[in-house]
Amino acid sequence: MRMIRSDSAVSNIVGAVLVLCLIITIAAAAKMVYVPDMKKEAESMHMQNAIEDLQNLKMQVSTMQASSVNGNGFSSSAPLEMGGGSLPVIDPSSSSGTVTVDPAYGNFSIVAYTQDLVHTNGTMLLTTCGPAPMGRLVYTANNHYYVDQQVGYEGGMLVLSQYGGQAMISSPPISVIRVTGDPNTTAIVAANPPRIVGSPQSLSSTGTSTIRTTILPVNNVINASKVTNVTITVKSNNSQLWYSYFDQMMNTSGLTKDTNYKVTRLDPETVSLWVQGSGMKKDVFLSSIDSLVITQIDGSQQVIIPPANPSPTPTAAPTPTPSPSPTASPSPSPSPSPSPSPSPSPNPTLTSSTSKTIISRGGGVLGTQYLVDVKFQVTNTGSTPATSVTATCTPPTTGLFGVTDVDLVNDPNNNPSNIAPGSSVTYVWRYRVDFWILSIIDPHGTFTFSATGTNTNTASSSVTLNYGE
Repeated sequence: MRMIRSDSAVSNIVGAVLVLCLIITIAAAAKMVYVPDMKKEAESMHMQNAIEDLQNLKMQVSTMQASSVNGNGFSSSAPLEMGGGSLPVIDPSSSSGTVTVDPAYGNFSIVAYTQDLVHTNGTMLLTTCGPAPMGRLVYTANNHYYVDQQVGYEGGMLVLSQYGGQAMISSPPISVIRVTGDPNTTAIVAANPPRIVGSPQSLSSTGTSTIRTTILPVNNVINASKVTNVTITVKSNNSQLWYSYFDQMMNTSGLTKDTNYKVTRLDPETVSLWVQGSGMKKDVFLSSIDSLVITQIDGSQQVIIPPANPSPTPTAAPTPTPSPSPTASPSPSPSPSPSPSPSPSPNPTLTSSTSKTIISRGGGVLGTQYLVDVKFQVTNTGSTPATSVTATCTPPTTGLFGVTDVDLVNDPNNNPSNIAPGSSVTYVWRYRVDFWILSIIDPHGTFTFSATGTNTNTASSSVTLNYGE
């Protein structure tokens, strides 16, 4: 039988391979050229949403502040979009964000004086608010393509910061206006800055978090009182924005500079606003409320103790009490014994936090290769030592369309260690992580950590490496 030779089958296979290579090349080129612009636009929209969420949070605080004048406390919750920029199917990875509460940040004070020429023939301090920390809530965006930005809420002001400068996007609840047609009133000053109190908090996420705010019954510093002059002092990292706001506000108030007001920079972080009327009588109408705002992120616990000594207000002099007639002495009633304060738990308690540092990022085999340090910090928050504590790190799983390879480069010294109360131990692992160039199914890798000791609980947490960051 005569054999007939043919290469048609081989040509079909070669054609299929060429078509597949062409599809991969087109998809890779589209991802390299068009996806970054699309991701940048999506992250820009996410930043607008985050700013709107914080503006709504500010509105809620202002509403509760006005409603709590009668001494009632109010609570409300507001969402905050932490991450964004996801493109379904094309690139579903999202940027991340961190929200931080710092109750020790800055300082704010209001000092008012009154002058009564008839009774005192001088100047006396009427009341003081502060100086006390005003606190700050900060959202920080960790974008992959759009510029990294930070939005801070301090003293009722919203501040947008990025590399190169800051800008005020919402003014604080402080206003000064001149009064005409009333010989007994020269100016009206309203100052209602909320103060964030409680314990420091921080949370990172790629989803949506919930911020719960609670207004404690307010301490009315001065509510509708006439004074001679008022001094408002602010200490902040954004002192230039406070100075500009005070200056612009006073330029349009109708009052005379140096005669009725002065805006002064006391030091690089401190700004002062001084306002007075005629200087000879109580003709400045001052309304000010000192509000304490408790902030909780995603259900975190807060313990707040209101100040035991509220700001002083003028009181009438006591009248003499007549001597009482002799009466039978009543039996003394026993004074209640104070309840013992709960002592801290004697057992050690481990808590943890995580972070990552990208050492390098470059081309790998059909994708991108990262060299990253993942850090796991373990803290003993109990009152006794934690013994024989060890920590472990579980690297991300690999797959065809996400992380394709994970190699351990450096393992920390993980000998069992003892952690004293209030002390911490930090473990650092270094990994080499490869992502495929078409990471469209699982474009991230999560490192999971855990730590335990012979006499402790198990503390665990995780950190995520996103493709494209």
